[in-house]
Amino acid sequence: MSIVKNTKGMSYCNGGRAVKCEISVSVKGKVIRDSKSMTITDKTPEEVIVKSLQKWKDNTVAALKSGRPLNAENKPEVSWTVGKAVDETIKYWQKEGRKKTTIHTASINLTIIKRLLGEHTHLHEITDATIRDLRDRMLQGEECQQPNTEGTVNRKLSALSVMLSVAHEQGFSGMKTLPSIKRRSEKQSRRLPLTKEMQEKMLSTCYELQEDDMDTFADLMLFTLMTGLRRSNVSTLKVNQLTMRGNIPVIKIDKDDFKGGRDHYVMLVDEALDIFKKHSHKKFGKDYVFTKTDGKHFTGSSILHRFNRIKSLAGYGNIKEVVWHSTRGAFITNCFDDKKLSPIEVRNIAGHVELSTTMGYYEQSEAAMKSTYDLLNKPKSGAQSDNTASLKVVK
Repeated sequence: MSIVKNTKGMSYCNGGRAVKCEISVSVKGKVIRDSKSMTITDKTPEEVIVKSLQKWKDNTVAALKSGRPLNAENKPEVSWTVGKAVDETIKYWQKEGRKKTTIHTASINLTIIKRLLGEHTHLHEITDATIRDLRDRMLQGEECQQPNTEGTVNRKLSALSVMLSVAHEQGFSGMKTLPSIKRRSEKQSRRLPLTKEMQEKMLSTCYELQEDDMDTFADLMLFTLMTGLRRSNVSTLKVNQLTMRGNIPVIKIDKDDFKGGRDHYVMLVDEALDIFKKHSHKKFGKDYVFTKTDGKHFTGSSILHRFNRIKSLAGYGNIKEVVWHSTRGAFITNCFDDKKLSPIEVRNIAGHVELSTTMGYYEQSEAAMKSTYDLLNKPKSGAQSDNTASLKVVK
């Protein structure tokens, strides 16, 4: 190691001077050179300078000899770029055996992160201030031209957190400690199930439009109301998913595509089976059931776009609690209200892992409210109890 003082071509204020450390290391027959400069004052002890530069030299030589990748300047790579970190994180998830749908969704979130931070930004340049700014930009909807919800922002921040952790574990974050990523507190909005009146009005509006794809979309929506399928499952429904269990026609959803992490079977009532047959006519195997006039299947975003348009045309545009997932809520509520099924039966049909999830829908249903109201309003037979006999109405 050679130390060169007062390096030419560099200017310093306050009487500072330059100290430069140069190293030359042979790695696999290739000579790699690197250097580091630091500004000192006349009061800086010589041993402090030597110790600092010696530590840098030892770390750099160790990194070079360990086989750490080199950047364009033939220097050890300190941290990945955001673009490379995204690719490595996706590989990590695939190696871990994550579900394809999970990886797909997370990849979309990471792509948005990459676009906002910059593909060539190095991870060690990401600070707490960078993340705060990123959070605000996502909340304002810079990447999609409309404001995002707290939940949407949190999912993107979670993907960023995993990406930084993967890079850090492999030694390419360039940070001693990772920056703090605080999720925004979510305002839990209650999603209302579609009432029968809403269902009829939105479906009739959809059929009356007589536009390309809208009649198919109306059938897709009606099919969802009768099966309770999630948007990701109904949009990618394929012909070969129809099978029989005894004499019962069912749709099989593979565990990789189902939120519950297991194979799930959805029974088709006669009307739902008719819709399936109508749209699977002259289609085979892996062909999608619900397709647009261009032959492509409906995507999640195209379903949301059409649903929100129909919702507005039907006069429900101002009800924020009515979303596409309200179709699933309507199916579950119908199981309780009209079919009088038990919570266990509804949980099995809906494919919920926890009964509490199913009961969350039941608590919002008209049947639950009426049952509770009838119990509370039921006149007590016989004499009044001592607890209520003495109550008087004061005007």
